[in-house]
Parts: sequence; C-alpha cells; structure tokens
Amino acid sequence: MGMLVVVLEGAGELSVSAEDARSLSALGVSSVALLQDGDVSGVVLEGWAFDPARSAPDVTGIFGRGQRAIRLLHPFAQTALATNGSRTEG
Repeated sequence: MGMLVVVLEGAGELSVSAEDARSLSALGVSSVALLQDGDVSGVVLEGWAFDPARSAPDVTGIFGRGQRAIRLLHPFAQTALATNGSRTEG
C-alpha cells in the first residue's frame, strides 16, 4: 500500500473538491484524511494502487495551489501491532 503525507503551512481551511477527488482516485488513492492544527494542515493519502514517488508532482499540483509551503513526507518504516501487544516489522 502506498502512503504519502502532505504538510501545508498557512493553508487555511483545507478541503478536497470533487475534481481533486477524481484526480486522486486516478492516481490510485483510495483513502484521504485531512488533519489540521492551528496554522499547519496535513493530508494523508493511501491506496493499494498509489505510487507516491511517481505521483508526487501531481499531488503537489493538487494541494500546492496558493500555499506558502508544502512538504511531502514518504514513509520509511511501518510497524503493525498485534492485539496481544507484540509487533511485526513490515
């Protein structure tokens, strides 16, 4: 599963338009989460068919319009936790 976190500084109110949703879906994104804390907003994009490295320029175009600063964070490690408290590396 591909995952990408988009961090926007000074983004104001953040939303995903119908056109943006269609564009993200075409990139293989199947899940979008919007996050906000004061002056910083974030978007978490996930999808089985989503390739963050290949899609980064498109994602920047979708969320970077009119933004002061945009950063793309790519995962470098992921850990799954079992219900018994153990963990497995993935």
